[in-house]
Amino acid sequence: MKICCLVNAKSKFVQKMEMYCGVGHVDVDMQLGYKIVYGLMDGYKNKNYIVTYDNFFSSPALFWDLLKV
Repeated sequence: MKICCLVNAKSKFVQKMEMYCGVGHVDVDMQLGYKIVYGLMDGYKNKNYIVTYDNFFSSPALFWDLLKV
């Protein structure tokens, strides 16, 4: 089981959480890390936030898609 969180760096409060309990439906074009990070960013896109994430979640597709928004 993995719990992924979107945390505000200033206040240290958790803004959103997503729990992963194992094999689930993941689109062929979308890796699990991409799906989690991009999903947690809903509502925060196009608002000039700085996003940092672990190398487990990194992929070129995620980098370029976050750069576009």
